[in-house]
Amino acid sequence: MPMDNIFDDWKKILDDFQNSVSKELSEIRKQKEEVQQIKLEVFNRLESCKYIRDEKRIVLSAPEIIIGNVNKDGMLSGDGGVVIARGTDVLLDGVGENGNVISRAANIQQTAVDPGVDGVEAVVYPHSSVVSQARNIVLQSNDGKDCFSQKPVIGNSGVTIHSDTKMHIEAAASVKNRKQAIENLTTQLKSEKMQLEIDSQKQKLAIETDLAQFKTIVAPHDLLSSTEMLTRVSYQELQDIHDQVGKLLPKLYQESVEFIHTISLLAETNRQIDALDKEKSALKSEDDFKKNTTNAGLYIAAEYLEVDSKDGDGNLHENPEAGIYVNVPHMLVAMRKADGSLVDKSYLTVSTEKVNISTANPKVSEQSTDLPAGGSVSIVSKDIYLAAVDAEVKDKKTTEKALTKDGKITLRAEKVNLSATDTEGKASGSIGINAKAVEVKSMDVDKDKRTDKELAKGSSMLLLSEKMYVGAKDKDNKSKKLQVVSEEMGLFADKTLEAQQGEAKAVLQLAGGNAAISGSKTQVFGETTINGKTEVKDELKAPKATIDNLEAKTSFKSSNISDGIAVPGAPSTAKLSAKLKTEDAPKES
Repeated sequence: MPMDNIFDDWKKILDDFQNSVSKELSEIRKQKEEVQQIKLEVFNRLESCKYIRDEKRIVLSAPEIIIGNVNKDGMLSGDGGVVIARGTDVLLDGVGENGNVISRAANIQQTAVDPGVDGVEAVVYPHSSVVSQARNIVLQSNDGKDCFSQKPVIGNSGVTIHSDTKMHIEAAASVKNRKQAIENLTTQLKSEKMQLEIDSQKQKLAIETDLAQFKTIVAPHDLLSSTEMLTRVSYQELQDIHDQVGKLLPKLYQESVEFIHTISLLAETNRQIDALDKEKSALKSEDDFKKNTTNAGLYIAAEYLEVDSKDGDGNLHENPEAGIYVNVPHMLVAMRKADGSLVDKSYLTVSTEKVNISTANPKVSEQSTDLPAGGSVSIVSKDIYLAAVDAEVKDKKTTEKALTKDGKITLRAEKVNLSATDTEGKASGSIGINAKAVEVKSMDVDKDKRTDKELAKGSSMLLLSEKMYVGAKDKDNKSKKLQVVSEEMGLFADKTLEAQQGEAKAVLQLAGGNAAISGSKTQVFGETTINGKTEVKDELKAPKATIDNLEAKTSFKSSNISDGIAVPGAPSTAKLSAKLKTEDAPKES
């Protein structure tokens, strides 16, 4: 084939490769295979390196093998070097019980992408993964300067992760941040694309110039080699052509390699831009993203979990920054079996000097921050126990020891409701308050000391029940003193109102519209007015009586005046019987 035809084929292959930068990945890779032929044809004409090739296997065997830009003693030569291991499967085996594979560099990076045949691509597949498997895995981040003072401690088995500073574990999807990251990366890639297009045009122009020069150099070749005689005659000319081609060929190879690399980068840049555009268009709106699950989660499973605010020396830190901070919209602590039932004898213990539970909803403004209480706290249990009690542990059992000195339980709210009613609204069960001193009051208090100040204006108190027992639980448990004091007092009863002393020794009774007083001796002090008919069934004595009209039906007797015959009346046997009897208060079932 004439040399000018070869150069024309090369130019066409390069043009096709350049035109494939915006096509599918499969087409780009097909064009790369075509371009490799040019590199091989030019490369084969050079004598600048050694190429070892075997169609079956190449084995390098020695007790020690060093690969790299090194001299005879294994030291790195020059300014450095590049070692590339490329294949569909790259295996490193550290054989034997004490076998080792060690990687050391200032920066080590692992990315699960397909680099392509030229190492330019970064294609992500659904099965992209990084897998590390061992009996013991140690990840250690030390804040070292110039050298690491702490060496990883390898135990028998398990996974150990350590950091001297911060550790971030995230399972979180994003829309706003991801969209911004896509836009930033797209902008960067488009800028790189513009520069690559400029570079590729310059490189292609240089190649075309070299190819044109090649054609000029080898143009006499066909004429000189047309006959054997002319070939002998023009040997010197052939030698000159060979020398010119030898000088130009390395330049053409270098420019071709750079052009092919630039086009490969341009094709990969276009592919990534298209992939990012598709990813951006698939993102949900922020409202939809917030309302729907992202399926991102962090799952931790262990027989037991332990969290400590300790430093590397095992010291417990008590500074304000130490602790656990959880900020979530929903939080569930559950001890349930697979069927949803509670684990037998499961328990939750919170042991701390102070416990705060707040549903305050902060309202932040430029002037201040308000903390209005909102939300609700619900506790549902068969048995709820609140106590300020000291305890002690004996024989591995915790028992109550004594009431905590100055211990107190405070319920404070605009409305406090203690209710023992069933689901149908019927009163059920009981509420008990038992203490040495019980106070139920409606009083304003000092805002700082919280001590009584004065009666709350407009306050009221209601005690209401079908049966009410005040002052006695049963015959053996009675109040020794009951004192009721008020500016106004009203006692109202629809049927009977009765006050008794002892075993009805004295009775005050209001019943059936009648008022009655009974006792061994009844005394009335002060000016007394009786409106209405008055009947006295026994003797009536008075130091002085003023009577407008006096009528004696049986007799009238006086030491000064005598009229008729004095006949003693029959002694009175009237006695008021108590209608109401004491009864014990009902006992709790």
